[in-house]
Amino acid sequence: MWQLVVNGSTSTNQITQGADTFSQSMQTNRKSLLLEKQ
Repeated sequence: MWQLVVNGSTSTNQITQGADTFSQSMQTNRKSLLLEKQ
């Protein structure tokens, strides 16, 4: 995801999409962790 920035591709849209994907995956991980604890 953050490879876009590392590779020098500083397009705002690409960076925003990467951040959105990252936050979505984090939320999914949290949900799955909570379900596992129950």
